[in-house]
Amino acid sequence: MSAQLVQIQLDQEEACVSEYADAHKISSSWIFHIRPELKELSIKQVRDIQAELRFAGSAPRLFVLHEFDTASAEVQNALLKSLEEHEETIHFLLLVRNQYSALPTIISRCEVVVRFEQEDKIKPATSISEQEPENNKLVGVKTSIEAQELMDALIARERKSLRESGDSKRIRTLLRLRNSLLHNQITPQSIADMAILA
Repeated sequence: MSAQLVQIQLDQEEACVSEYADAHKISSSWIFHIRPELKELSIKQVRDIQAELRFAGSAPRLFVLHEFDTASAEVQNALLKSLEEHEETIHFLLLVRNQYSALPTIISRCEVVVRFEQEDKIKPATSISEQEPENNKLVGVKTSIEAQELMDALIARERKSLRESGDSKRIRTLLRLRNSLLHNQITPQSIADMAILA
């Protein structure tokens, strides 16, 4: 069994899955995409994976769990057994926006991969998700998605400046705030305000 926890941008997922499947010689007919139902991955979906794993076969199979950030602690714990007990032909890709949204027990059973967006693919600012707000300018957000997009834009900007400054304090703060947003611990507008003023 092979498992990777991949921190990735949404537009990179297809390429990531394709590269992984090619590298491990996994046919597209044996790739199972599991996406959140009603905004989060569910226990039922983990049980469906476990049911599929009961069928023995020689062909390698790949289970891709999209937006694994949405999985509750209960769902992640339910998946642990599947990550631990299966043969080498079984592969898991857990795709996340923030690797710290996964439980330590999940992380310890996976190879953690962080895929950064290439600078030449960054588009000019046209929406809230692509803006780089100045530290003294608050941006109005109404939904968690808008706040998450804003956080991603700020984190991308900090990653660029990290090469020059070498100071990672602000990016660590932004990652903690983004994680709070993912776990609904604070309102989207409060997250956006704190992120910009961090």
